[in-house]
Amino acid sequence: MPVTDWNVSTIGGKRYLTVSVAQFRICLDDPDQGLFIAVALPLGGIGSFPALVKGDSGPAPTIMDDVDFTALENDDPTADFAQLNLITPATAIAGPVYQLVLGLHKGPAGDDGTATLDLDAYGSPLPGKILVVNDTSDGFVYGSQKVGDRYIPMSLTAVSDGSSGTLAIVPIPGQDNDWRPGCSGQSIVTPNGSNCRVDLIARLDDETSGHDVGRGFGISGATERIPLADGPPAGSADSYDKVSAGDDVNIYLRAERQGGSDTFSTNTSSTRFSVKVNPIP
Repeated sequence: MPVTDWNVSTIGGKRYLTVSVAQFRICLDDPDQGLFIAVALPLGGIGSFPALVKGDSGPAPTIMDDVDFTALENDDPTADFAQLNLITPATAIAGPVYQLVLGLHKGPAGDDGTATLDLDAYGSPLPGKILVVNDTSDGFVYGSQKVGDRYIPMSLTAVSDGSSGTLAIVPIPGQDNDWRPGCSGQSIVTPNGSNCRVDLIARLDDETSGHDVGRGFGISGATERIPLADGPPAGSADSYDKVSAGDDVNIYLRAERQGGSDTFSTNTSSTRFSVKVNPIP
C-alpha cells in the first residue's frame, strides 16, 4: 500500500526521513525462505537499515599440528597442492578441527660427486687399525682402537696347608696403547686354625712383590668366599698400575696370609680369575 505518513526525525544531529507504517519480517523457522525489500526514497534522500547486528564470537577453529604431507618426486606431473580438510565439525561448545593436506615436489637430484682415498698414504692398512689423528703432525695415520680384550688363566693351582701361594697367572701380550689392568675373581679360603687371616691379591708383573692392582680382604679364622675388588690402593701414583704399550706382562692371583700363624687351603673348583685390558685415553 502507498505510504503517506512520512516524517522527519533528527538522529545524531542529522535529519532522517522516516516512515512508521511498515513491518519488516524475517522468518526464523525457514532461513532459506527468500526475502525481498523495496524502498522508495525521495530524490537525494538517505536510507538507514540497522537490521543486522554483530553476534557473539564463536569458538575458534583448531589447525592440527600433524600435516598430511606428500613428497612428490621431482618429475611427478602432479601440481603442488595445499588445502585445509575439515576433520571434526564445529559444535555449540567447540570450534571445527582442520588438517593441512600438503604436497610439494622434491628438488632435482644433484650430480654424483667423486672421491679418492689412497689407503697406503697413511701407512700400512692392517686388520684392527683405523684412521686416527696424527699426534705429531697434521693429517691421519693408522692407529689401534682403544678397546681391550679379556684374558683368563690357562690353569689354576690350589694351596694346601700353606701360608701363601699363587692361584693363577694371566699372561698378557704387548698392547698397541698404554693400559691398566681390570682384575676380577674369587676363591674360597679355608683356614686350618682360628689364627689365620688371608687376602686375595692381584699382583702386576711380579709374583711376590708386584703392585697390588686388585684385592679381596679376608676375615680371621673363617672359611669364606673372598671376592676380588678391582683397583689399586687409594692415593696411588698414576704410574702405579700403568702398563706401557708393547710391554708383555703377567698378572698373578695370590692368596697371602696377612695375620696369624695357622695355615690355609684353597681349591681350584671355587677359584675364578680374569683380567680386562683398559686402554688409557
